[in-house]
Amino acid sequence: MNFLEQNGEKENWVIKKCVEKWSQENDEFEYDNCCKIFSKNDISKTVDMKTIRRFLYVWGRMGRVLGRKEYEGWEDKIEKLINVEFNRLLELRKTDFLLADIRQFEKNIKELYRSFADILGPIAGVKTLHLICPKFFPLWDNAIAEAFRNERITTEKIQSHSAEDYYGFMKDVKEIMNRHGTVVSTLAAKYNENELRIVDYFAWWITHRPISLLY
Repeated sequence: MNFLEQNGEKENWVIKKCVEKWSQENDEFEYDNCCKIFSKNDISKTVDMKTIRRFLYVWGRMGRVLGRKEYEGWEDKIEKLINVEFNRLLELRKTDFLLADIRQFEKNIKELYRSFADILGPIAGVKTLHLICPKFFPLWDNAIAEAFRNERITTEKIQSHSAEDYYGFMKDVKEIMNRHGTVVSTLAAKYNENELRIVDYFAWWITHRPISLLY
């Protein structure tokens, strides 16, 4: 990852500025409300599909994508998938990405990603995994995925939006959190968010609105 080459004041300033600008221009009510409601959902007994739908359509703006023929019937399929995978999902729900050695979870990450992406596509699939396990699965979209992919130093040829691509993205996010843990934790406390969400603010802003940092 070459986004932030070294842990220094300049790099920390960029993270702080991106998060500050995000907080000034974005209303997190829908995100916070859906996460709060779904956190109380015991998926071993029932799946709160109403909140998943709201999260994807209202907050995630995935209506146009999920309206495609290839994703027809996604709601029943996702509910059945969660019913099958609730043990692995509950384990990851209580796992803190910041503290975890994600290499121990590589198999589960890739298998869950493939299953959810097959039903919902790579972006909505990750959004759903994030809703279920908000402290473990980092969010991405096409712009974030491409930016991180382009900066990734690797000799492997990895297919875009594959399970390997998402796992590589998770390792990149982990590297940012490890290198800039102090500033990320400080911002998490300031904005009352978990550390993973703070990195998402930064990743979204630096990939979608980089020129704004000059003003």
